[in-house]
Amino acid sequence: MAVYKEKINFAINNISKEYVFFEKNDENSYPFVSYLKFYSNNKVGIFSIHKSDTLKLTRAHFNPSKATMGYYFIEGNKMKIKFSIVFQCSHQILREKATINKDSITTLQSGHSGTIYVKRNIPIAYLENWKPDW
Repeated sequence: MAVYKEKINFAINNISKEYVFFEKNDENSYPFVSYLKFYSNNKVGIFSIHKSDTLKLTRAHFNPSKATMGYYFIEGNKMKIKFSIVFQCSHQILREKATINKDSITTLQSGHSGTIYVKRNIPIAYLENWKPDW
């Protein structure tokens, strides 16, 4: 019943190995915030919710039919996630490696960029009794 909210995006400079962080609170950043919701049977969904709606979340925001579908696999504090994405009239599989650290999850995409998600307290009534259809 946990939900993880996108907090920080980052990029890694391949030459200097320096990290550049992009806070999601910046006014010039993408107008949507992503939430990760994990289900039984190794299923995970990403919910992209408009920033203005994050102050008044409802149960409808977490309907699995609105999520980008994915699967996760955990070994210790390491996780692998695969998402099925339809983008510009094509189908792609996005693969991410992730690390679990207490109440946060850090994902890394192809070694160049990533996201830090932080566990959020969402009313249980918004999350329970949903079953993903994938």
